[in-house]
Amino acid sequence: MVLSSTLLCAWASKINSISFSFLSGVSVAIALMGRGNSMIPMLMVVFIPYVFILFRGFKNNRDIRLSKYYIAHFIPLIILSSYFYYYTGAAIIDYYYFVGREFDKDLIDRLLGLGWIIKNVPGFLFTGKVDAYATYFFSFVINTFVIVLMFFTARIIFLTDFLKSESNQKIDFIIVMNTSSFILFYGGILGTGVLLGNIYLIDGYKYSQPFIVTALSITLLILSSIYMLYDKFREKIEDAPKF
Repeated sequence: MVLSSTLLCAWASKINSISFSFLSGVSVAIALMGRGNSMIPMLMVVFIPYVFILFRGFKNNRDIRLSKYYIAHFIPLIILSSYFYYYTGAAIIDYYYFVGREFDKDLIDRLLGLGWIIKNVPGFLFTGKVDAYATYFFSFVINTFVIVLMFFTARIIFLTDFLKSESNQKIDFIIVMNTSSFILFYGGILGTGVLLGNIYLIDGYKYSQPFIVTALSITLLILSSIYMLYDKFREKIEDAPKF
């Protein structure tokens, strides 16, 4: 999912790239095949890139012909996904029927579950323990990191007049990837707590979906941060006086 999200954000930042359009379509299909029963996280991963791709395509439709790029992306995605769900669709429907029964929770159960997840996610990824002070500490640190990047991304959007400005590949890539990661990070935390309630207070359910989803979003944010630092460092090198 990390690769598929990165390639999809790369295509969103450079829509008229046949390589990115095709590779992102294949990688999203492979991610679906690997996480076929996790439709909600997959939708959170692809939602922002697809919205941005449609927005940029609509805005720039006078400048470039985009149909071939959409075809190169969606044809392999549809073919591979159809093949996968043809053979696994019944089992996935049964899975969601089982999970759906867990949605019937009282408000207090949902609040307790949300509180547990906020304290332990994503800190558990670093400590391997739940309900430990070290886990709470790492959860606080990572949440702070994510919130700081949220404000940084919002600042970029504001300073560049993002929606009205012309396409800038570097800025588009950073904004799309970071925004997708934020939705995935807090969508995984809040969605799990609100939908599943106190299921994560029960033994056997403590090491699943929210940890996987937040691990993915943290990885994407780290990659985005590395890219931004590298780009900043390269600019300083290019601007340095030549001897």
